[in-house]
Amino acid sequence: MNELIDDIMSALTDSRWDVGDHQFPKNAGWQGDQITGTFKPFVVAYFSGSTDIDGSFGSPESEQRLSVTLNLFGAKRSQTTQLADVVRPLLKDLNQTLHGDYFVQYVALDIIGSVQRLDSWDKPLFLITDRYTLFTTQ
Repeated sequence: MNELIDDIMSALTDSRWDVGDHQFPKNAGWQGDQITGTFKPFVVAYFSGSTDIDGSFGSPESEQRLSVTLNLFGAKRSQTTQLADVVRPLLKDLNQTLHGDYFVQYVALDIIGSVQRLDSWDKPLFLITDRYTLFTTQ
């Protein structure tokens, strides 16, 4: 499963944004001060434990479901929705692909998150939380 998670992180990686594995990326967010600096959007990926399923082959030992939650952050609503529009197909592109011992049969986008405004910082951030399920066979 580690190879699949590594491949997901690689698929999400792009020079236009930073990606963190269960944590904020080190170089994400405001570059410089919040008045004259720029904001680099970022994604934080969370992987829930995989679970066995009794799927189409009836073999729960070889069929697993992996839950992936993506938190997408931007400085403006528009920046956050644009990030979501670019990132969503990246996970969907993993349909019918092999990652180590795991073959991704299907990627389901379970929840398309709404835009939330976070006022916990000096300047607000915007957040979208999407949740995916990857159905795999081993």
